[in-house]
Amino acid sequence: MKRALSIAAAMALFASAACEEPPPLPIRRLQNIQINNGIIRQRTVFPYHFVPATARLNPIGDHDLEVLSVYFKDHPGKLNIRRGKAGQKLYDARVGVVIQTLAAAGVDINRIEVVDELVPGDAMVSERVVRILEKEAAGPPPSPFELPASFSIPPSTGDIPPMK
Repeated sequence: MKRALSIAAAMALFASAACEEPPPLPIRRLQNIQINNGIIRQRTVFPYHFVPATARLNPIGDHDLEVLSVYFKDHPGKLNIRRGKAGQKLYDARVGVVIQTLAAAGVDINRIEVVDELVPGDAMVSERVVRILEKEAAGPPPSPFELPASFSIPPSTGDIPPMK
């Protein structure tokens, strides 16, 4: 009985969501322009653009590479392909797939430099990024249980009533 009620509730939510009107066409066009500009600004292919543990692009990867191919047809530059936790063999295969996809879309691959760098943008000053990377290279911070513990109780003052 609970299962039937859950299914009925899910269907009702789906039906109500399906009845909502999509935004008007001019607004959707503006949203698409904003999304595409973000993809172009980053110029980055992330591990989430691939089916996990493979070099096969997922639908998000296909879409973003389509946007990037339009950009790179007219503009040379860097394409950031993040390695993430992929091994060297998988990363090389992913780079190959991205290059082949762009070439098939008509991009002159000789005008693109493939890198694995931090994502470009205005979010953080490069000086601060270097400090973060230096901290990461030094290793994880010590556990709070490994640090010497010391504390002191401040002396009683006139505005704090004594404990009874």
